[in-house]
Amino acid sequence: MVLPSLLLLVPTVLSASVDIWHGHQGDGQAKAAYFLDNNPRGSAVICLRIGSDGIVKDPVRTSTGGYGAIGTNLTGFPNAADSLISQGSVTVNVSCFNVDPDHGLQAAGPLRSLGSAIDETTPPTGPPGSSSDILFNPTSSVVIVSIKGSGPPGYIVVFPVEHNQVSTAGVFNQVNDIKLDFAAIFINGTSLFLVDPTFGASILEINSDYTVTEKVHTVISNQSAVCWANYDVATNTVYAIDAGQPVVYTLDASTGVLMGNLTADPAIGGLFDSAIGGRYMYSLALVNGVVVFDIRKKKQIQFLNLTGFGERQGYMGMALWP
Repeated sequence: MVLPSLLLLVPTVLSASVDIWHGHQGDGQAKAAYFLDNNPRGSAVICLRIGSDGIVKDPVRTSTGGYGAIGTNLTGFPNAADSLISQGSVTVNVSCFNVDPDHGLQAAGPLRSLGSAIDETTPPTGPPGSSSDILFNPTSSVVIVSIKGSGPPGYIVVFPVEHNQVSTAGVFNQVNDIKLDFAAIFINGTSLFLVDPTFGASILEINSDYTVTEKVHTVISNQSAVCWANYDVATNTVYAIDAGQPVVYTLDASTGVLMGNLTADPAIGGLFDSAIGGRYMYSLALVNGVVVFDIRKKKQIQFLNLTGFGERQGYMGMALWP
């Protein structure tokens, strides 16, 4: 089945304050980590307890009451990991709908059209041509949607937020040097860090007219498939996370200069959805488990093996609380 060229955006303004946004990006100690098991036999949210030393333990599965779907790769086979071929699939403290105690979740406003920027299947096929992220900036003044290209450059679609409403008309941007717009994360209200496995990473500027320009283009020559991104407010460092090998590249968030990397056990294979809490980064591994880095000491401190807990295929997203 082919989806219409519409996307149901997060239609209400981010209810969190800027302080909460900063907390989610890494200047506070988290107590729990969450990710989704996107499972056709029954989806669930997985919660892990985080100790004061950053170590994760005690996985708990809570059913969502729904059923997932596994995306397919370009050869037509189901993905062994990254089941929806998307980034940022789990977020804590974002109001996605109006929440009514009597009537449940209610979409705020109509679908926002993405026009011809996307023409996706159910389940999705990719990565080329698939969607990546939907993000509010930290001031809740814009929503951006990143879409991977399939031949031509991909898209950054910017929806203004005015009077607590997301505009129904987006501004469509293509940056010539960016082909596969994978994960993105805001550094501040107008600067966006984005990774692209065809070359490395970019720092983009969202202008006052909602157009997007590339400020910094950083080639990461040794990367295999940088597909996820993160930002540590405390050190003003951005991270390009490699799905093809267990390496996290560190870059200066102001200049985009490559500063070094963090490496995990080679047996882990690659790193996927990630989140930062305090001095620790939590990442889903290509193999069945979660990797914990101490990003101040620049080293791996744990691999939590989840082989006995469930299948790896549907695991995606990573979020922290508080």
